[in-house]
Amino acid sequence: MTDEAAVERLFATVADEFGAVDGVVNNAGVNRDMLLVKAEDGKVVGKMPLESWKAVIKVDLRGVFLCACEVAVKMIEGGRGV
Repeated sequence: MTDEAAVERLFATVADEFGAVDGVVNNAGVNRDMLLVKAEDGKVVGKMPLESWKAVIKVDLRGVFLCACEVAVKMIEGGRGV
């Protein structure tokens, strides 16, 4: 979901196979160990590495953005968008 060309191909395939695009459920996301800071017995025992956080943001924000933009293009092209 973070590769712009792959997202464009995905929605092109959807439009080719199913016709017009009416909407999208934009819920792709990832999680890394689920905790920003890990604590045990009231003591900090670790925190999420910055690279893990960047991976979460890359999918959770960039993926949503790319899919929303591409589905909007397909909806407008199909006479269904704003």
